[in-house]
Amino acid sequence: MHNVESRRLDEAARRKRFFEENDVSDMENQIRFISQAELRAVRPVNKEAVRVLYALDEWIVSNRPDWRMAFEVSMGAFIKTSYDPEDRTQAAPRDRNS
Repeated sequence: MHNVESRRLDEAARRKRFFEENDVSDMENQIRFISQAELRAVRPVNKEAVRVLYALDEWIVSNRPDWRMAFEVSMGAFIKTSYDPEDRTQAAPRDRNS
């Protein structure tokens, strides 16, 4: 009985350590995660979207000069990391169609 309780407490402590070491809301963990990642820059907006944005901008200037247009993209749109399917610590990439 004592052995079972001891193992339960050890497992609870292990889970707590794991959570603390991988808590993405912790700034120090965020810095550690980013420092360990291989980052690469990518274009945040494709060429077709840029054409649409320029066309909208021209229309606004011609038809509604008092309007302003702005857009934003998430950081994940222009910074990518490498994905290794053999690395179990990485989450599987999401299906782009979902």
